[in-house]
Amino acid sequence: MSTLKLDNIDGRPSGEKDEKGWLRLERSARITGVAGSGPELLPNSLKVIGLPKIGSQHPAVKDMIVTGYRPEIVPADKNTVDVAIIYERRDETDNADYAEIEVGTSLRQGETNKDANGALITATYTDPNGVVTKYCPTFPVDDPLSTLNIRLHSNKSPGELSRCYVGKCNSGSWRADPAAAAARTWKCISITGRSTDGCKTWDCLCSFEYDEHTWDQEDFYHDADGKVPRFGEAGTGPGSVIIGGNGYAKREAPTADFNALGLA
Repeated sequence: MSTLKLDNIDGRPSGEKDEKGWLRLERSARITGVAGSGPELLPNSLKVIGLPKIGSQHPAVKDMIVTGYRPEIVPADKNTVDVAIIYERRDETDNADYAEIEVGTSLRQGETNKDANGALITATYTDPNGVVTKYCPTFPVDDPLSTLNIRLHSNKSPGELSRCYVGKCNSGSWRADPAAAAARTWKCISITGRSTDGCKTWDCLCSFEYDEHTWDQEDFYHDADGKVPRFGEAGTGPGSVIIGGNGYAKREAPTADFNALGLA
């Protein structure tokens, strides 16, 4: 079984620096007990567990990533390989040029308890005993659902971008939407991508969906039959509070600064 020893100073690691910082760095590793012989040794040496993978960050300089390896067999021991792990600088600023933009709109069925002006709709029901109950009915609606797909060339991996943006909404206006939509109306639903240069850069597809009512979530109290929400007094206007908050709750969607994606 191969054994890995990282940062072996006998490997004489080197580096290169310019006015912007480190341009290139090397770490040395010694791998002993490499299986095989002849042409198998070098490929087998890079299979050792724990060797930093292509695209992984340098432990001390975060804008450096692994771009390759330079393995050499140790002459005194044919089953020992010294490996130079090569790190090169990654520009933290994403390339901002659009490669392709797709915009579309379809209808999505949903429900609402508000009128066209955003006011809460209320009604009353009088039972045979004359007891009057105020309630909030819901109605099926067809809401327009706009989508925005943007392809960009990025120096950050789609995995890194996804952890920052997927499932989150715009915190405010952003440059990809010239209409300057309100906060929490655009949601990032997916980011995928592929690299053709050993994880140095990525061609990413970022997909977004628009909801003019925002992606916030509201919930109203329902009685035991699950169908008729009952309220003592109903407020008016968008996001109105029922009895000072009794019977009504709202969760604001999580947000991120979409401008930081570099979509401009």
